[in-house]
Formats: sequence, C-alpha cells, structure tokens
Amino acid sequence: MSKEKVMTDEGEWVDSIHISGGGNVEKERKERKEPSPRKSLAIDVETYEKLRDICGEKKRSLIAELQDRIEIEHERIFGRGYR
Repeated sequence: MSKEKVMTDEGEWVDSIHISGGGNVEKERKERKEPSPRKSLAIDVETYEKLRDICGEKKRSLIAELQDRIEIEHERIFGRGYR
C-alpha cells in the first residue's frame, strides 16, 4: 500500500491510498482547518513579568490588558475613525 497526494476535480488536495492487487483507489479527505482568529506573539521574560504584574494589580487577563493598551495607542496615533 502506498500513499500520495492527488488533486480532486474540485481542486482539493487529498491523501490517496493505493491498495495493490484490486486497483481500487480510496481517498481520505483531509479535515479543513479554519484559520485561527489569533496570531502568536513572543515577548521577552522581563516584559512578560511586568505585564503580568500590571494585570494582577488591575485584575485583568493578559490579552484584555494588551487589547486595551493597543486600542488606546492606536486611537492616539491614527484617530478614532481609522478602522
């Protein structure tokens, strides 16, 4: 049995399994992954610890604090009607 990628008539890439002897080809559709609504961001440990301290004092999550600070700075630079 061998495995390779083939394109369907709809233009989708799928795994194709060839079973020797019978000549039948069985297609396994790959699950379509929805794009993540989030992106990753890495920061240094010292900055992370400072952010964690701020969030602990304000009783907010890291993401909520970042979103708020970025929104404020974005509005300061670009104005309220930018996006």
